[in-house]
Amino acid sequence: MYRPSGETLSLTPEQTAHARQLLKRTVDGEVESPTDIVDSWEEPTGTIDWERKEDLFPEEESFITLSAIADSVSSPSRLEKPRIKKILVCLLEEEFEVQNTAPPKLRKCGDCFYVTDDGHHRSMVARAIGLNELYAKYEIVSPELLIQPDRWTTQLRKMILMRAFLLH
Repeated sequence: MYRPSGETLSLTPEQTAHARQLLKRTVDGEVESPTDIVDSWEEPTGTIDWERKEDLFPEEESFITLSAIADSVSSPSRLEKPRIKKILVCLLEEEFEVQNTAPPKLRKCGDCFYVTDDGHHRSMVARAIGLNELYAKYEIVSPELLIQPDRWTTQLRKMILMRAFLLH
């Protein structure tokens, strides 16, 4: 595990302008959903075959390109304005740590990353103001555990039928 150095992020003039603009929009009530902050925030197209998962997913920590973070797997439409404001103020006052002991937690599925239980707002804000990367901790889902929508629908139907059969 990484030990934080205490190094804080310095924004470029362009990133500072984006951060100030987003802070103003948030304070003025113009930000109501994640897509008011970032252009796209899309849910995963597939799911994980939890029945075949045998162990914990392998984990890594590193800098992630923000354009690879697609969405959140839990509460994709969640937006807490006070958290957005706090993150923006930390960034503008150069108090946002480059790496810290509680980095955003992501799940890597194929080429995309999805926020799991921590880092939703930090990831959105970082993308919105034009940061290139964000330090994160992430679990890696092996491709054979990913179920695409057509296969997922078939599996869901089987599960529903099995449950109906067991209840009767």
